[in-house]
Amino acid sequence: MVLSLPLMMTMLARGEFTVYSAQMAAKSLSIFAIGALALVLVKVLAPGFYAQHNTKTPAKIAISCIGVNIIFALLLYKPFGHLGLATAATVASVVNCSTLLTLLIKKGCIKYWSLLMASLAKGKCGKNLHK
Repeated sequence: MVLSLPLMMTMLARGEFTVYSAQMAAKSLSIFAIGALALVLVKVLAPGFYAQHNTKTPAKIAISCIGVNIIFALLLYKPFGHLGLATAATVASVVNCSTLLTLLIKKGCIKYWSLLMASLAKGKCGKNLHK
């Protein structure tokens, strides 16, 4: 994330929170930013289950993702410190999102998935052609 360091410097770098602290916080923010889209998509996908009067599936997936977060945090904390914790949270949110999405596609709730992916691919390729 390009603005993570300027954001941390502006908001937090004063007093006991040094420039080094702002740099470390910026690195964490960059990792959390990757998982932010997955967190937003979970809020979009979960109502697909609620509309079918199925509140248990998203809850079970969320609870299992807490376990994913804990496992990855334990595995990544020693080698990467606070960045490992940020990565664990990001991995858990991506697992949550992808599981919800996969189940909704299998149930037929998202019917035009292949059309959406083809449109996104065309848009991505089209952007690259005009550069």
